[in-house]
Amino acid sequence: MKIKHEKLLEMYRKMLLIRCFEESIEKLAEKYRLLAYRSLCVGQEAVAVGVCSLLRNDDYVSITHRGDGHWIAKGGSLKLLLAELLGRKGGSCSGKAGLYLSDLNKGILPLYGCVAAQLPVATGVALAIKLKKTNQVVVSFFGEGASNQGVFHEAINLASVWKLLIVYICENNLYALTTSQASSMNIKNVSKRASAYGIPGWTVDGMDVVDVYKTVSKAVERARKGKGPSLIECKTYRLKGAFLGGPGDYVPKEEYEKWVKKDPVENFRKRLLRKGILSEVDELRLRKEVEKEVNEAVKYAINSPWPQPEEALKGKFKEEVKFTEEIVEHEKTKKVTFSQAISEAIKEEMRKDQHVFLMGEDLRFLGGGFGVLKNLFKEFGPERVRDTPISEAGFVGVAVGAAMLGMRPIVEIMFADFLGVCMDQISNVMAMTRYLSNGKTDLPVVVRVAMGGGMSFGPQHSQCLYSWLTHFPGLKVVVPSTPFDAKGLLKTAIRDDDPVIFFEHKILYSMKDVIPEEEYTVPFGKAVVRREGNDVTIVATAYMVHKALSAAEKLEKEGVNVEVIDPRTLIPLDKETTLNSVKKTGRLVVVDEDYKNSGISAEIAALVVEEVQKYLKTSVKRLAVPDIPIPYSPPLEKTVIPIEEEIIETVKEIMREN
Repeated sequence: MKIKHEKLLEMYRKMLLIRCFEESIEKLAEKYRLLAYRSLCVGQEAVAVGVCSLLRNDDYVSITHRGDGHWIAKGGSLKLLLAELLGRKGGSCSGKAGLYLSDLNKGILPLYGCVAAQLPVATGVALAIKLKKTNQVVVSFFGEGASNQGVFHEAINLASVWKLLIVYICENNLYALTTSQASSMNIKNVSKRASAYGIPGWTVDGMDVVDVYKTVSKAVERARKGKGPSLIECKTYRLKGAFLGGPGDYVPKEEYEKWVKKDPVENFRKRLLRKGILSEVDELRLRKEVEKEVNEAVKYAINSPWPQPEEALKGKFKEEVKFTEEIVEHEKTKKVTFSQAISEAIKEEMRKDQHVFLMGEDLRFLGGGFGVLKNLFKEFGPERVRDTPISEAGFVGVAVGAAMLGMRPIVEIMFADFLGVCMDQISNVMAMTRYLSNGKTDLPVVVRVAMGGGMSFGPQHSQCLYSWLTHFPGLKVVVPSTPFDAKGLLKTAIRDDDPVIFFEHKILYSMKDVIPEEEYTVPFGKAVVRREGNDVTIVATAYMVHKALSAAEKLEKEGVNVEVIDPRTLIPLDKETTLNSVKKTGRLVVVDEDYKNSGISAEIAALVVEEVQKYLKTSVKRLAVPDIPIPYSPPLEKTVIPIEEEIIETVKEIMREN
């Protein structure tokens, strides 16, 4: 493969620009502490440039913690990069992201904190490209240490099974921070791991930009032809330490001296001079050009103002989207189960919007863990109803990437208890992506989660855990209690441009209720008063709403008038409806099936005490699952989940307080 001289000179200029930029970071770090722990890519320039020189402007790359080279090689702005690293308003993400920056306009995907977290996201971008048939290619950079992470394997397996347009580039610099490759894996070449997933794997000299370029060109071409992913390992070395400065004591002196002689920028310069492609005069001119460009970026970044303090509270969610107002009276109605209502909502949205698709385990033949999506495969086929391996972290991350490119994935997690498997992709990736982009990145993902006890499924198939998800800013959390709300809220969730975790109580799946035949949605952040009363307010969630209503009917016969409030969404939470009710009744009982400690019941109780304490006639009471796993045996399970009799007794107790 012959590379034109113009291309070789262009590659040298980019490598020189990266080196000059990194050297400026090192100098600036003495004055600006925000740069003190920056991981430099000095020594790894050939990989970034060799790879990105093969990409189109509309292709995508996902970067690493040592990612300045990737940013620059893909055409990212030096000014926006340095201003972001200095935390300034003029940065690519207005100072909110810092290290975890992105620029989707340049095809640069976000970096995330946990090593390898970007791999499933990049894979999701590749899935969106395949579904949209745009023939772009995604390159996902990672270090050899990341290949020991579970999501590395999950992402590559999914890409292989689905033949996605993605190339995985391992920058093997021999150390994950201070841990050597030799002490953390029993193979010399990470590329060998490709064979486990039925894809090609190559190892190349990552200090030679021409070797990188020629090998990666095969992988990019293969991807564009729809033949699937490849894994290329580039053996390289960081000529600086894990952070700024020289290598630490963990690097043998002889090893370092050997690699210094392979300096990719210096050796490529000599090569071009030797072949007459570059002259000393041109080289000096190039150096002056890149130094000027870097100096201009430094000047811009230093002079860029700090963001205003109030900006810290903006960018978590998109501006509120207006939906059809909730219908009170309906001309035509029908009776459906909770499960059918969910299926209807998804079918209707999939028919209306080609960007909506499903991912999860056992969708094709079972319709998911509880058969909610049965027969959808027959109508929409394998591209839009995607059976996945048992790889929750992988396919949740894939959903994030696909959503970045405008798809609207709906993911099913079989049990809430399994959320822990994919929590990094939910809490650090999904929840934070919009905020880290300063509000610019839409992320329309719905994660459906079956939850709840009462069916003797045992400790690890019966938890609710929705309170856990409310702790992560950037997620909307929904807990419907009726078929009407299940359909209306789910349609709202699918159309929302922010990620939504949609909890479905297993016992409710068979519950029947009347819903309108015509189109309707239910707005987020709007509670409903299920029963009006004047003596006591009960706020209950999901299945507990029905227990509270049943208890209220019995209490009515004893002369106690109970108001029952169903919040329907926990994020956003309708505070006013609860506060107004407590102002009227002066008493509050919160009934919740999640754990009591730090749960949503504590949040609602705290809200009332903080906001309307003077209206309270009694202490606030909470009924929730005690801090113990939910047992398997029916009588034991019944002991820990709030029951109707407990609600009645608790209401009577606070009525006796005054």
